[in-house]
Amino acid sequence: MGAILLRDDQVLLYAYNRHLPSRDQQNELGDPRCFFQSGEGIEFSSSIHAEAELIASAAKMGIPLEGAEMYCTTFPCPVCAKQIAAAGVKRLYFATGYAVLDGLEVLQASGVEVTQVIFDDAELAQLREEQAKSSKAKDCYQL
Repeated sequence: MGAILLRDDQVLLYAYNRHLPSRDQQNELGDPRCFFQSGEGIEFSSSIHAEAELIASAAKMGIPLEGAEMYCTTFPCPVCAKQIAAAGVKRLYFATGYAVLDGLEVLQASGVEVTQVIFDDAELAQLREEQAKSSKAKDCYQL
């Protein structure tokens, strides 16, 4: 899962889901999420979600998110949806995902415009190819 923040068509930050305290955490100890269905047991993950990392990094760097746009590969989990709403993000775009609990309702009630972006197979293949070529995504970056 990856996410990117923009304001006025300028990239602010981008991030991806990663395990803490190290990237190899799930390989060393196993990932507790393996025992749950999609959308269940989210609180048992050893990872930080891309959306949460973006919001935390923006706060750490003093980057205001009021009015920003967020693009996510997957619809945010309920916890991240609440963080997005509280951060003042104006628009959220996502490609795929699940809506569990109250994530969509929280976003909409907070005035966040939510839009699903649907790609055709050729577009998805191109995006995957570009992603495979990119070796830059190591941590949360400011561009």
